[in-house]
Amino acid sequence: MNFTKSKKGFGLLETLIACAVLILICGALLAINVIITRDIAYARDDSIASDLAQEGIESLRQIRDSNLIDGLDFTNWNSFVCDPSATPAVNTPVLSTASSTVYYTIVAGSYPACYGIASNPRMAIKNNPNGENIIIGSIIYNRKIRFLSSGVDPLVGGTPEVTEDNAIRAVVNISWNYRGLNRQVEISELLTNWKRGL
Repeated sequence: MNFTKSKKGFGLLETLIACAVLILICGALLAINVIITRDIAYARDDSIASDLAQEGIESLRQIRDSNLIDGLDFTNWNSFVCDPSATPAVNTPVLSTASSTVYYTIVAGSYPACYGIASNPRMAIKNNPNGENIIIGSIIYNRKIRFLSSGVDPLVGGTPEVTEDNAIRAVVNISWNYRGLNRQVEISELLTNWKRGL
C-alpha cells in the first residue's frame, strides 16, 4: 500500500500572518473610533459654546428692547449696566479699547435701586472681569461680554440713521478647556437704536 500525504489546512506561518493582518485591521478600526469620538465631543462642545454666545447676544437685545419700551426717562437704548452703588445706577457700558478691556456678565432679577420697580424683574449687565461660569455636563464654559465702538462711519458705508451715537458693537466670548487645550467661540453683533426718530 502506498500512502500519500495530502497538505490540508494552514501552516504556522500562514496563521501568524493572518493574525497580524487581523490585529492591524482591528487596531486601525479602534484608532478611527477614538478619533471620531473625540471629533464628535469637540463638535458638541463647540455647538454648546456657540449657543451660549448667541444666548448672550439675545439677552443684550432683550435689555436694549426693554430700555426702549419701558417708558422710564433715565433709560436709553444703550443703558445696559445696572450698578446700584454707582450714581446714576443705570449707565452705558464702558467701551473696550486696545489698551483696556472691560468685561461684563448678564444678571437677571429685580433692581429697585436701578429701575425703581421692585416687582418688575428684568435683565441687566454688571461689570465682572472674571466672566460668568456656566457648567453643562462636566464642561465649564466662561462667558464674557465686552463692548466696542460700532466702527460705523456715516460718511463711509454708513447711513445717517446708524452713527456712533446710536450704535454699539457687542462681543460675546465663550471659552472652555477641551482635553487640556483652551478653546473659544466669539460672536459680535451691532446693536442699534431701532427706535430713533419714532
